[in-house]
Amino acid sequence: MRSQDTNRLTAMRAMVVTKPIAPALPELTAAQELALLCRCLFAEGYDDHLAGHITYKQPDGTFLVNPFGLTWDEVTASDIMTMDADGNEITGRWTITPAITLHVELHRVRDDIAVAIHNHSRWGTVWADIGRAPDIYDQTGALYHGGVAVYDEYRERSTTRAMRTPWPRRSAKPTSDCWPTTV
Repeated sequence: MRSQDTNRLTAMRAMVVTKPIAPALPELTAAQELALLCRCLFAEGYDDHLAGHITYKQPDGTFLVNPFGLTWDEVTASDIMTMDADGNEITGRWTITPAITLHVELHRVRDDIAVAIHNHSRWGTVWADIGRAPDIYDQTGALYHGGVAVYDEYRERSTTRAMRTPWPRRSAKPTSDCWPTTV
């Protein structure tokens, strides 16, 4: 940096912070944390209608879970459900998704996982419907080249490609035998 008066280099000094930069976050209950997570994920594009669920393991071995039937931007702490390790409802005024068995089995084999999230992002769903992995458009996409698998249970096959193998071009028009597909 140069001084405008003398056109000489000016030494840089480290910034000294003497006051808080932002207000501290309030203490949240576990249910409030889960509701906040739902809303943050919704804002980031994880908004596939009612699809998706989150489980949050509690110290007593139970799990908090978002309710089935509410989109993630609607969820409040009072909507959060509690279930046991087998997926049975303990408390809550709504319904737990029947797809919660995915989480039950995950937590059963991976006791170290505290939070599990399953959802379909807007763009992930589009690519899944197309039935192929996305091309590389930027540096972030380059990190996943060759690491994305396309699984099509209706064709009973899984396709993965090595980094050196280009993905084949396919029609974006879905047919009855190629979707739903997940990426």
